[in-house]
Amino acid sequence: MVTGGSGFIGSHIVDELVKRNCETTVIDDFSNGRVRNLEQSKKSITLIDKSITNKKVIDDNVNVDVVFHEAACNLVSSVRSPTTDLMVNTKGTLNILESIKERSRKTVLVFASTGSIYGEPLYSPQDESHPCHPTSPYGISKLAAEQYVNFFAKEYGLKVVSLRYYNVIGTRQNYNDDGGVVPIFVRRMLKGEPPVIEGDGTQSRCFTSVEDVVKANILAYEVDKGYGLAFNIATDEVTTINELANLVCFLSEKPLKPVYAKPRIGDIHDFAPSIRLASNVLGYSPQHRLKDVLPQIVEWMKCELRL
Repeated sequence: MVTGGSGFIGSHIVDELVKRNCETTVIDDFSNGRVRNLEQSKKSITLIDKSITNKKVIDDNVNVDVVFHEAACNLVSSVRSPTTDLMVNTKGTLNILESIKERSRKTVLVFASTGSIYGEPLYSPQDESHPCHPTSPYGISKLAAEQYVNFFAKEYGLKVVSLRYYNVIGTRQNYNDDGGVVPIFVRRMLKGEPPVIEGDGTQSRCFTSVEDVVKANILAYEVDKGYGLAFNIATDEVTTINELANLVCFLSEKPLKPVYAKPRIGDIHDFAPSIRLASNVLGYSPQHRLKDVLPQIVEWMKCELRL
């Protein structure tokens, strides 16, 4: 089962499961996802148009081998509505944990967490033991959810894995103003508008290909020695926002230069995680670079914007 399966990351996981001939159920209320993200897999899945905040829906569908739990509010929407963020990110996760405990303890839960739980780094690279002091409602709700995941694993012996994502990029990502910085920059570039950098642009990020994240999810399920642990899932390539903006401007047919605005609320200045644990335990190794993924995003978005 994939929650949030019509969303950016979730739909890519669905496609991989279908390619592997896995019987796949998708639970999604389409508050963030889109039906067309499932276009190539829709004939091979069971699609349930419901929210994970509805526990009966989870109860009725949780008896599966694995739940890839991708349904979530993002950082921008969490600031706009912390209550909704809490209900989806934390209460929705708790619903899944309780259903597994009550109905299907053989089910493996792969939980989509985030590097945002750490807050501003006290040291770099940040490993999984780094203190957690989130600076946004999104980070707070994800940390609370991850703590519930840990509690249910220890108290009830559930098979769980938490994957702390870092700046996932790729096709199907939300490119409106609530989306990630990469698709927003690309959208503006394609319209002949300069990227708008929030802050001074020295913020560092690890832009992780969605293909690598999908592989990490499959490994998290398949490698049982990872059960009960949390892993940073990122690329080993660090890029500043200024560098990203310059790369995007280079792809433009017009001469563009970035412009600057005030920093985004809850934004963390530096993301530079260690992925050593995921490498050693899961065998995770990122294969895709920003310079290779950007042109794919550009071509996909040209089709989206009909340019």
